[in-house]
Amino acid sequence: DQVNSVKEYIKNIKGFKSLEIIERPNNFGLSKNIIEGVTEVLRNFNSAIIVEDDLVTSPYFLGYMNTSLDKYSDEPRVASVHGYTYPVDVSLPDTFFLRGADCWGWATWRDRWAGFNQDPKQILEDIKSKNLEDEFNYGGYSQFTNMLENKIKGKNDSWAILWHGYNFLQNKLTLYPGKSLVQNIGNDNSGEHSDNVNYFDVNLSLEKLEVSDIQIEESQVGKLAYQEYFKRNRVSFTQRLFKKLKSLNNHS
Repeated sequence: DQVNSVKEYIKNIKGFKSLEIIERPNNFGLSKNIIEGVTEVLRNFNSAIIVEDDLVTSPYFLGYMNTSLDKYSDEPRVASVHGYTYPVDVSLPDTFFLRGADCWGWATWRDRWAGFNQDPKQILEDIKSKNLEDEFNYGGYSQFTNMLENKIKGKNDSWAILWHGYNFLQNKLTLYPGKSLVQNIGNDNSGEHSDNVNYFDVNLSLEKLEVSDIQIEESQVGKLAYQEYFKRNRVSFTQRLFKKLKSLNNHS
């Protein structure tokens, strides 16, 4: 019933120059749907902006995306553009780069997507063989390596950890806004890989963001801010994991 309700709703969406609706015959699953969808769009267009159903965007999101796509279209080291920024405790530049890629309101180009390695075993092996685990995990405070391991075990259906890992290994960068232009409202236990949590909540920026010339290199300010964010919320991540394990034990 919910699927049919969505189908009816999107037939009447207004505000786009044009609209093409593709209905799957069955549930493709998260990873396959995103990867095939992006691949299909990029066969016909040089770039694509991807927004999933549980994201709310700032009125300035689209302008930031299109400006950034134009600005870095000929810069192969820039893998993608991202609209969400974690609620960090420090002031960030209007825009900044971080190594790797991301998935909550993002954009990329055909040539950056074309080489995307989707093999989680190879990505994890390369990260470990190059002794990049600590850096990949923001000093050991994030769960990215764990996500890759769970992807290999079939415990998650994340395409995003593959996209992030691939670009991280290629030493490619993603552009982030200093203030978040995206809010994820799927962290209410309704999302594919989320529980009911609030540490991703942000105040959407209601100001136009200046996409000015900056050095195409990883921002140490941004990197440290993200590391501190993961460090601050590590207890929450651990509590969430313990809660899940306890729940599984109670039902085994």
